[in-house]
Amino acid sequence: MLRNLVTLVVLFFAISYYVTQSWLWGYETRWTNTRYVKFKLLGGLRNFTEEELSRYNGHDTNLPIFLAIDGLVYDVTSKPETYGKLGGYNIFAGRDAARAFGTGCFQTDLTHDLRNLDPDTLRAIRGWQKFFENHSKYWFIGYVNHPPLTGPPPPPCKGAPKPE
Repeated sequence: MLRNLVTLVVLFFAISYYVTQSWLWGYETRWTNTRYVKFKLLGGLRNFTEEELSRYNGHDTNLPIFLAIDGLVYDVTSKPETYGKLGGYNIFAGRDAARAFGTGCFQTDLTHDLRNLDPDTLRAIRGWQKFFENHSKYWFIGYVNHPPLTGPPPPPCKGAPKPE
């Protein structure tokens, strides 16, 4: 009986790989990602400085791609076409651009400074954090430690979409 069970399991995986080029019939979660499993088993959460985080910007294909939102760092390596060197959202890679996630101003608001933002914009930023936390291909890996904010907050972005 055990031999039959093992044969069925092996057949299941073999047919799956033959049909879908995936061992699990194309099913993808964080746990099917070997980088995530290694991170969970060996890594643990990391603390980054802004300079350390900037190295993970997608320009070096040997390094993973990280982005941060309000101090929380996420691994987005699984989507190099989006966050990699030529990706449309590469401006977020290797930095904490939380303000831009909320305001939609990608030219001037690539900063973690959330001072003087309205509650709707702050809610939008939290929504993006939840998006990255709940995404099957991205995961939370640590924190970025920012130096204390000094000087005036960034001016309001001109041309940003108005909340409805």
